[in-house]
Amino acid sequence: MIVAVGVAALLFIYIGYRNPTAALFAGAVFFHLSFFTNLFAEYDIALSRIIVFCLFCSCVVRLLAKKDEPFSLEIIGFLLITFILFAGFSLFYAAEGLFGARKFIYIVSIVPVYFIVRQLLGGSSDVRRAFFMLQVQIGAVVAILGSLQFLSQFTVSKELVARSMVTLSPFLYGNNFGALVVRSASWFVHLGGKDYFRAISIFPDPHTFAVYLGFVIPPLFAVLLIGKKRNMLYWVGLAGSLLALLFTFSRGGYLSFFGFLVWFVVFGSYFLRKSRQFVLISAVFCFCSILLLFPFGTRLLQVFNPQERSFADRTAIMAQGVALWSKNPFLGAGIGNYPYMADHNALYRSPINAHNTYIEIGVEMGVVGLFLWLLIISIPLLGILLFITRIKRSGEHLEKAPYLFAIAGSFLWFMIGGFFEMTIYWPAILLLVLAYGAIGLMEITEKSKI
Repeated sequence: MIVAVGVAALLFIYIGYRNPTAALFAGAVFFHLSFFTNLFAEYDIALSRIIVFCLFCSCVVRLLAKKDEPFSLEIIGFLLITFILFAGFSLFYAAEGLFGARKFIYIVSIVPVYFIVRQLLGGSSDVRRAFFMLQVQIGAVVAILGSLQFLSQFTVSKELVARSMVTLSPFLYGNNFGALVVRSASWFVHLGGKDYFRAISIFPDPHTFAVYLGFVIPPLFAVLLIGKKRNMLYWVGLAGSLLALLFTFSRGGYLSFFGFLVWFVVFGSYFLRKSRQFVLISAVFCFCSILLLFPFGTRLLQVFNPQERSFADRTAIMAQGVALWSKNPFLGAGIGNYPYMADHNALYRSPINAHNTYIEIGVEMGVVGLFLWLLIISIPLLGILLFITRIKRSGEHLEKAPYLFAIAGSFLWFMIGGFFEMTIYWPAILLLVLAYGAIGLMEITEKSKI
């Protein structure tokens, strides 16, 4: 296996050297399809991480051969490097060094995608937007797969659907992590006296899938209602993605969608024609009507029910996370050490997490790490919002509006979802955050400085 992966990696590096943009487009398919391989008995690695490594090597070789300009280092690039350096520094005082080292390697293997996207897509807005739309199209296919997965239990059986996912788990999640997913799966929801298999598509759980949909639904809203896309397939993709969100039964996903929706209506109304405003209002009314019906409405209202078991459990977990954070508030306990801090007997492959991105980063990397992370995800969002305001005032660069709304909406969804789940340790999520952020910043700095 190691030899086969090594040969394939060298071949991909060569392709990337000869035609780096084509290699990026081809490799980007695996940004979403985080299939895993097991190089060693206890080590699962996503193919997307190997592809990022190969693309980075291709860029470095081209740089050494003087075929490309050096990597540009702007504010987000600087913050990402600082975040990595601080994560590495935290290994020196981490209680469980192996946990920290593996998470550190994971972060280091993903972050280069930000620099790769900026390096390879910075020269042409058309190529950059084509790459972005490719991500949206792949995401729509993954979302529709989740919808069909949920509906299939009514034609076959939920047990058969579950067994199929168990069979696929080594390929989708790796042998080791896949075994953990199967043991501690949250694939079923109990409503009205019945169990339903929730939509997870190719993800380990419905909550991660709901966060992922934030990189699909906002862009589809933007390109259909603000942009000039008329292709019926995009409407099919949006409908399938919204159904997938419903079928996750993820309350955090529902709230992320509502947060995005309010923002989109407030900020996007200026860019909508009256006919599209009617389409938006009609679509929102229909979706919200369905969402408030049983069983979806029951699931949503449980968010605010302190007597509901899941609500009580999550509240207790977050309270525990805050207590753990208070022990090392400034520097944290070390990257990857949240499970160990919560339970000293925890294994590396453990279902223990804070169910809150900000609390878990705070526990592991303290105020310093959390501050860096908040800057990394908020600067692109704020920069885009300021640029949208400038477009609204001046009427210039209107062609950028759909893409800027798409990326801003995705970042907003991701930030809201962070209050309910810790998903940055899933490769597809972190890859899309960094790729979207790079594209958004290139859009607003192409002919304007911020």
